[in-house]
Amino acid sequence: MNPNSGRLERALWLGVGLVFFAAISPMAAQQPRWRTSLGLDPGFPVYAVAFSPDGKLLASGSAKNGNVALLDGATGREKTVLKGHIEVAVFLSISANGKLLASSDLDRTVKVWNMATGKEQASLKGQTANFLRVALSPDGKLLAWKYDCDTVKLSDATTGQEKSVLKVPNHFVWCISFSPDGKLVATGSDDDEHGSGMVTLWDVATGQERITLKRHHPLVCLAFSPNGKLLAWSDEDKITVWDLAAHQEKATLKGHTEAVNSVAFSPNSKWLASGSSDATVKVWEVATGKLESSLRESSAVGCVAFSPNGRFLASSTAENTVSLWDMPARK
Repeated sequence: MNPNSGRLERALWLGVGLVFFAAISPMAAQQPRWRTSLGLDPGFPVYAVAFSPDGKLLASGSAKNGNVALLDGATGREKTVLKGHIEVAVFLSISANGKLLASSDLDRTVKVWNMATGKEQASLKGQTANFLRVALSPDGKLLAWKYDCDTVKLSDATTGQEKSVLKVPNHFVWCISFSPDGKLVATGSDDDEHGSGMVTLWDVATGQERITLKRHHPLVCLAFSPNGKLLAWSDEDKITVWDLAAHQEKATLKGHTEAVNSVAFSPNSKWLASGSSDATVKVWEVATGKLESSLRESSAVGCVAFSPNGRFLASSTAENTVSLWDMPARK
């Protein structure tokens, strides 16, 4: 596989810059609780955001010296910086116990940090692929990370020791996610030759493939619902919601006009948020597939991130900003 394939521009650069994490607002006219700029040069977006389990911190990856900033969730002010990456910090994952943070950058390096001390705990090096996705298991013991274009490794999160290798031949892996119980890993990929995509579910204990779902379009994002019953993924400008127990499609959500870059479920699994290159973020009711609300941003947005209590959503844009939005109470 050619790591410099045009798929990078097609799926991720979004015309104005690479963005991966976003969040939603329930009303188009709503103003964020706070919005902060990380002081990047024009054209360089904030690449990633992730909440700590208590919601007090918001980790943000950016193009500024490859640092990972830990922001105060209440104010957006920078509290501390994790320094160690050379290139752009692209993806982030925080363990459910809040002890570890994993990050990756464009020089194909993955790092695991101790959240309490801010010290680097492990460092891993990928092969040839850029955009190394990372995901920490719910118990924080395992790190799933993209090692090469078609290869994901499961490693010990504290030592970096390899546990198993998940290989998707002739595909380019875009996204990785652990199931809430930590027993499954889902990968989303695309076959650049045919322009098709694939969702693969892997058994974490054995490293064996459990289910493969072939799709018509490349997959750049996916997410499990917190109750473990559903899996959602991007399908160009649409979103597919899959029932894991019934092994069938539950809903197709239509409303975006350009590629969907990220999806995320609310903590109660009742709502799904999506961020798109069309500069909108949308909230959907999972049970009915109804579009509940939409927020227009000033530029392309990506992956959605609910706060752990479901009251807030964080967003990042191609204009170097990170914002926090109030989420109104819903039954």
